[in-house]
Amino acid sequence: MKILSLCHTFFLDKLREVYDIYNIGFYDYNQRKIDIKIYDINEIINLAPWKPDLIFIGDNSFPILFTGLESIDIPTLWYSVDTHLHQWHIFYSGIFDIVLFAQKFPLEDTINYNFNNIRLWFPLYCNPDIHKKLNLTKKYDLCFIGSLNKNLNNDRVSFISRLKNKIDNFYVGEGEFVDKFNESILVLNQAANNDINFRTFEAMSCGSLLLNERIVANGFDEIFKENRDMICYNRDNIDEIIYKVEYFTKNIDETNEIAANGYNLVKEQHTIYNRRDQFIKLINSLNLNELKIKRLSNVKNITFYLKMAYIAASESYSPHPISDFYIEMAQKLK
Repeated sequence: MKILSLCHTFFLDKLREVYDIYNIGFYDYNQRKIDIKIYDINEIINLAPWKPDLIFIGDNSFPILFTGLESIDIPTLWYSVDTHLHQWHIFYSGIFDIVLFAQKFPLEDTINYNFNNIRLWFPLYCNPDIHKKLNLTKKYDLCFIGSLNKNLNNDRVSFISRLKNKIDNFYVGEGEFVDKFNESILVLNQAANNDINFRTFEAMSCGSLLLNERIVANGFDEIFKENRDMICYNRDNIDEIIYKVEYFTKNIDETNEIAANGYNLVKEQHTIYNRRDQFIKLINSLNLNELKIKRLSNVKNITFYLKMAYIAASESYSPHPISDFYIEMAQKLK
């Protein structure tokens, strides 16, 4: 099978021995590195060395970058990762043949929508080749590593700053994290919007005890069990975090037991290799051509969802100039 991968490859990197994969990457919108551009999907396909059997789009919080996907004569798949941040994802998911959601709530929230495609929960994961135990000496009681950009998440910056003033042996940083996670008794993780993020799996895969923001529903209890695989705190509850840091730094046997349970769970069920195998099984179970034909014969519904996606995206990205483009595209759809 020939797969044209656009944007983020995710687990496709581990599929190159099985499929012929050609990736065309695009910039990270959140970094604002270059101006946003819109691409005709047919022009992008022409950049590949062959006509693909499947177009895979890996979401990395990009805006809508491609036109023509809804009518392309090639099966399409979208891995929607940041649905918890972008409401337009819900409508946009209606134009693809297959949609994999990293979060479970979009499936629950759209159960009454007339989506006529394959829609599955496909959680995030760790990469055990990178996120692993290093058997380093513990230096820190607590560690947080993540984006601390005030422009992107001022609430987080304020929260971490207040917590830093309350806990002495607390390492805070950005960038590479595997060494620091291994050097910490507990690793703090904060969700952006009640999401099960990459850091959840990555932290547990490093072998330290994860202190995770308590996630309500969204499939959390179907993957993890609090106090068995990790410990949790209510969002922004600094007193609860302080209490748990003090308790679990003193009760190391209990700490190590829960950390080991979490480590074993993600290593056995939630690695990039697990997702690779699940993807292969999924693709082998589907008739991609039939899904494509179904989409092409469902123009009315798909046009409606695409129009709604453009309108929602326009509201999300205003006042950026791309917002005006989305409104123009929505007005063209009947």
